[in-house]
Amino acid sequence: MNIIEAIEKKDFHLSPTDRLTTARERMDRHGFNALPVVEENVLSGLLTKEEIESYTHEIDSPADPSIGKAGLNYYKTVYLFEQQHLFDAIPLMDAHQTNVLPIIDEQHHYLGMVTWAGLVRGINTIMDCERPGSMLVLEVGQRDNALSHIAHIVESTDAQILSSFTRQIPDSTRLEITLKISSSSLSSVMSALLQADYTIKNTYHSDLDRDDLNARFEHLMNYINM
Repeated sequence: MNIIEAIEKKDFHLSPTDRLTTARERMDRHGFNALPVVEENVLSGLLTKEEIESYTHEIDSPADPSIGKAGLNYYKTVYLFEQQHLFDAIPLMDAHQTNVLPIIDEQHHYLGMVTWAGLVRGINTIMDCERPGSMLVLEVGQRDNALSHIAHIVESTDAQILSSFTRQIPDSTRLEITLKISSSSLSSVMSALLQADYTIKNTYHSDLDRDDLNARFEHLMNYINM
């Protein structure tokens, strides 16, 4: 999913001619901690609320300057190009602690902005979160993470993998694989994976409560170990 697909329909970017009070009020009204500054359809940078508040002695006074004349510092490199993936926004927004991210084309023409809310909606689409299913987390060695093999095992139980994500476990050579499974019951999937010597780290089910699911897991483990 390209980041351009997640831009907000309503855009609240600023102009260098906007007053500092206007910028601050716009951020406060919509819950943003930053907004893009755009001049002649070209991105000048990302202006943070923290930077505006460093000029609070001038805000709400007759000398309230415009953004362009206040000498404010912008984030010049906090943006994504329209063809970049949605996931590229997450580390960038997290690193700069901003809930708004400008999107531009190759000529740095401003195309719109992505918010945290839009990012969550996009991730929801990618992960197919609204589709019924269960979550299963495996812990594997780096050489045992062939998704094709795992998918073959899951499909042998008449279930399907709807989405999957892999992460390195900190301070370890092992990996954690999170699978969203189409089946409403994980018993057969878990049994097949355990028989293939996969380590099941955790499970999450939308219909069964945790105690019931843990009881079923313990029962299955006892059965496998007989």
